[in-house]
Amino acid sequence: MFTHKLINNGILTAVLAALVLFSACGPSSGRGSPGGQPAPDFTLTTLDGGTVTLSALRGQPVLLNFWATWCPPCRQEMPLIQAIFEEKKDSDLHIVAVDIGEDLSTVKKFIEDEKLGFTIALDYRKQVAQTYGIQAIPTSFLIDREGRIIHTKVGAFNSRAEIRNLLGKIM
Repeated sequence: MFTHKLINNGILTAVLAALVLFSACGPSSGRGSPGGQPAPDFTLTTLDGGTVTLSALRGQPVLLNFWATWCPPCRQEMPLIQAIFEEKKDSDLHIVAVDIGEDLSTVKKFIEDEKLGFTIALDYRKQVAQTYGIQAIPTSFLIDREGRIIHTKVGAFNSRAEIRNLLGKIM
């Protein structure tokens, strides 16, 4: 009887661990937390060969998303972010999705296949991800017009409604 309970507890633990792993590609996930600290500045190369500098976006609300093509939850939320990008195209919202550590051709193929139109930045050396303390992807930061992190979301967005609701904090 004791062995049976121990095995069942082991199975339950394994199932719970798998659920955590699949909710975000990394060791931790969560619903996010309010902030207010300044968003660290960075300059990264964009997919189109230009650059994006966070401080140059000051005065605009920013949705900053860290992701990778190999991450299933990241891939799942990209169409939601694209839909918000299209909905908000006449606003001053700026969406920057930072791919962590992948080569240009891999990212470019994914973006073309998915027909994504928002800014894609490439963090080849993972330095910006390290500066932001990324431990799981996707992780998104909502940055207000003053350049402060107002909300951090660890894990994938579940719906456009969720993104809209969170954007209300910075727009």
